[in-house]
Amino acid sequence: MKYSIPDIGVDLSSGLFLIAGPCVIESRDHVLFMASELKKITSTYKVPFVFKASYDKANRTSIKSFRGPGLDEGLAVLREVREKVGVPILSDVHDPSQAEPAAKVLDILQIPAFLSRQTDLILAAARTGKIVNVKKGQFLAPWEMKNVVDKSREAGNERILLTERGASFGASRRTGSELRRAARIHSSSGPGGCGCRGGRPVHGSARESRKGFVGWSQRAEAFATAGSSRAACRNPPMLVTTKTQRHKEGAQLKFI
Repeated sequence: MKYSIPDIGVDLSSGLFLIAGPCVIESRDHVLFMASELKKITSTYKVPFVFKASYDKANRTSIKSFRGPGLDEGLAVLREVREKVGVPILSDVHDPSQAEPAAKVLDILQIPAFLSRQTDLILAAARTGKIVNVKKGQFLAPWEMKNVVDKSREAGNERILLTERGASFGASRRTGSELRRAARIHSSSGPGGCGCRGGRPVHGSARESRKGFVGWSQRAEAFATAGSSRAACRNPPMLVTTKTQRHKEGAQLKFI
């Protein structure tokens, strides 16, 4: 029963469950309303429900974007939701110092995708003994999340959930020399590392397993060498080179 929340009567290990709610706490009234309505819907269909809202969105794109009410005020609102609506609560923690105060209110501590490899944050969340939900970074392959699980277990916590967040390909719209340099530097490395080591494979199977990736990086380098801003603006779903992977004077490109 390691995923049970007994005082609310919810067991997340019994089957499909729903985590839902507004991205960020916009107001006390809004989250109380949302939690109540979502509970009505999930109760009708007998789906275990966890309410999610962030007290602080620390990874907003713009410095001017609304982040939420902050740790103290936000946790007070979430505590009220838990007590009045009677649902488990989940929210993001962005810094190790937030784990302990957040655990006094939250049933589940969530690690944002951008922070899914931050060892100190994962350990701090795990040491609270609460359920920890880690959102997989888009820069990680699914199997590389084993290291995240191992970090939580090292802290003595087996109550861990993993949430798939997809995968990113490339680096936004970087082209030209930046892309060529990235292709050369990272053609045989990956942010998830090789088990317990960093990002560079050494011998044999590790190198063989990345042959396909190296091929794609060479294509990226060929594209960068061509230096075609017009082609880059077309933002094709897939880019391949014809004949050879690289050319001294440029690359022949085909969009499919």
